[in-house]
Amino acid sequence: MWLGVHHGTSERRGERRRREQSGPPAHAAVHYEPTVTSAAAPRATRYVVALLAAIWIVAATTGMRRGELLGLRWGDLELDAEQPTLRIRGAYVQYGAPRVEKEPKTPRSRRTIALDTSAVAALRRHSAAQAKERLAAGATYEPGDRVFADEIGRALSPDGVSKAFSAAVKAAGLPRITLHGLRHTFATVGLESGVDTVYVSQILGHSSPAITASIYQHTRDERLAAAVRQVGDAIYGRKVGAN
Repeated sequence: MWLGVHHGTSERRGERRRREQSGPPAHAAVHYEPTVTSAAAPRATRYVVALLAAIWIVAATTGMRRGELLGLRWGDLELDAEQPTLRIRGAYVQYGAPRVEKEPKTPRSRRTIALDTSAVAALRRHSAAQAKERLAAGATYEPGDRVFADEIGRALSPDGVSKAFSAAVKAAGLPRITLHGLRHTFATVGLESGVDTVYVSQILGHSSPAITASIYQHTRDERLAAAVRQVGDAIYGRKVGAN
């Protein structure tokens, strides 16, 4: 199952509330675009199903921030390369009601991420569905090449996408997890699988590996304990995992 479970910390929720209260940065371009109701509508169209599936699968397999996902343009993707990738060059975020096109969070947030085959397949399905919507909309389709847009090319509501994800999790009877929780799940699964902290940090776009290590200290502690047990097993000739 690609959907893991990890809850965000209260510190990060508090940080998000402070950003919303303080409003968008002065340098950001602010847009008051209409809320995309289709993203959270009870009767989802086939296009919306492909759209949301692509968002969630890419989020789960790259650890990208919500704003980075919604800021993607098709020109940022290389789906036909031997190793498909995407480039993160901006973000589309929400500060209360206003929605903002902004620069990446940190210089290291500008990065290229390799795509898993499941993400490539989901993006191809979504691209085909979007092409049909663009053709049907004709001249009413918004100009631009947003990867994740509504049926007429408009930017999605970031909060609407998160609510749609939470609704789908609840409807599926899964343990509670937020869309941002997929980022934590990606990091936790990666670290627990033995991926070096430096690589996880680069993929997540953290300013330094030290930030990654501090956030996921519990995973580091578990890996250190496992390493001690492994060495002890080797010294005393115990079967792996034996007490």
